Amino acid sequence: MAKKALTETFLKKVVRGDPTLEKRAEHGDTQVPELTLRVNKTSATWKVRKTVGARKLDETIGNAETLNVENARRVARAAVSHFEAGYGIDGRWLETQRIELGLQHDPRPDKSMKRVRPKTWLFEEAVAEYLKDLEKTKKPGTVTNYRETLANPACRKHFYGRAVAEIDARYAQTVIQEKAKDHSTMAEHLVRVLKPFWTWMYRWRPNESGVTSRVMLDLWTPPRPRDRKVGAHIKRPGLQKVGNMVAICRTPGIVHPTIAMAIEACILTAQRRETICSARVEDVALHSDVEPPNWTIPESSIKGNMEHAVPLVGRALDLFAEAVRSAREEGSEWVFPQIRESKRGAGLKHMSKSTLTHAMSDAAGFSPHRIRIEFEAMCQDIEKRKPHPDPKGGEEMAAVILDHVEGRTSTTAVHYGADKRLGLKIGIISHWEPRMEPYVEAALQELDVEATKARIREAIKSRQKTPKKSERRRHKEAMDKIGARMDAERQAADEDQAIIRQTLEDHRTGHVDDAVALKRLGLDDMEHLIAHRILAGHDISERADLAGIVANAKRRWKIVRQAWAAREQGLPLPKLKAAE
Repeated sequence: MAKKALTETFLKKVVRGDPTLEKRAEHGDTQVPELTLRVNKTSATWKVRKTVGARKLDETIGNAETLNVENARRVARAAVSHFEAGYGIDGRWLETQRIELGLQHDPRPDKSMKRVRPKTWLFEEAVAEYLKDLEKTKKPGTVTNYRETLANPACRKHFYGRAVAEIDARYAQTVIQEKAKDHSTMAEHLVRVLKPFWTWMYRWRPNESGVTSRVMLDLWTPPRPRDRKVGAHIKRPGLQKVGNMVAICRTPGIVHPTIAMAIEACILTAQRRETICSARVEDVALHSDVEPPNWTIPESSIKGNMEHAVPLVGRALDLFAEAVRSAREEGSEWVFPQIRESKRGAGLKHMSKSTLTHAMSDAAGFSPHRIRIEFEAMCQDIEKRKPHPDPKGGEEMAAVILDHVEGRTSTTAVHYGADKRLGLKIGIISHWEPRMEPYVEAALQELDVEATKARIREAIKSRQKTPKKSERRRHKEAMDKIGARMDAERQAADEDQAIIRQTLEDHRTGHVDDAVALKRLGLDDMEHLIAHRILAGHDISERADLAGIVANAKRRWKIVRQAWAAREQGLPLPKLKAAE
């Protein structure tokens, strides 16, 4: 078999039956070696041949009259990738490829169209119920993370509008592999979320979901590209950068005062950004005869679900006292209240954690979490200088401040230890501020205010995804998008209704059989189809074999019974819509 770069000109000769060409021949393509044009006396077809181990692929993907060279190459490449992933090629897959190429109209109505369906969850309905259950046992941040993962574009494209009982592991794995091509980390996280999601439906809500097995346990994470690093890579910012950040916070006019205090509090206490932003005034004890000044973080804000107390010494005490006084004057329950009116109106009363991250990244070039790494390094250094250092001493010392179960190692101490251990913590954290101060003093002497402002402005500008627009321009663009979406939805709804009406009429007149009608409408069984025909006002009596199905449809949906009764009374029928 000769191979050459097949062209449209050559293909036209084949289709016309050019007498100069051989009547029986196979022509291979040099661009896609697996693609072959097979010609005989009566037809010319495209074939794909591929061998992987003991498995062979030899399938016809279309004829030369309907599939040009470029489209044949696209289908062939997709077929080879599908085959190499371990899947077979069938008529349904080829139909999907033709629809994507625009060679065939998609007979299925738009997902947004309501229709009669069984009492099982769609994917988005299952997600909503799952998140409600998670809110009882997981922290808000975890629930938000799961919500964003299950609503990412890949899930919306492939899972939304489908019943969860119909989604199998093979289909989900195909979606994950597609996602891994452009975002391997998100694909890995999607695998971690889908497994417990399906297990929850199988164990606790099988009747509503229709999931009867743990089908997603076989999902696997696609391998990362070679250029992607695996594992955590700890990068210390260095005390010089930390000192520069503190100097910027202490210099008026560079950063908003509330943000500056929040950043410095994050550095001086070495706590997480979300914990800092959600600090409450009532949790800060500045004056007490029983214990030293401290900030008690409730268990609802801690990853380990255990109350954590941070002593306030030196500059940290003065800073929290000033922040608490300012918050009380403003009437806020938060130590670091939200500074944007638009965010306050949206319900966010305290500073957002992203505000802290962006401000620190723009000003100093590192994230708040790097502060905790630097603090742990200080604890390790202190332990190494002891006459008899403990290999785990620095790690345990840092854990007391970094709220990793406060360094408690026994089960009794974790679950029953009520002591805040402030004396121990003061002895540890008192080393932190003196270690930074020389770098802070040096940075204050060398700080160029105007140059720093310019650098922060450039960082903010480069971070913005789109240039700033006027309010009038943004409003006009938003209204245009809404109008375009509404027009598209109306057009899609009209097309869907036309498809449904034509399909139902074809089924009534016998032009299409039951299987074709079900496939065109994307329905599950004959009861759905008959329910739609009843709602459309069709006479079902012409087929005696449908009597049992008609009876089942009446029992199954109230709206069908109402439509049947209205037709017998001569009343107008309801519009075709979902029957629950």
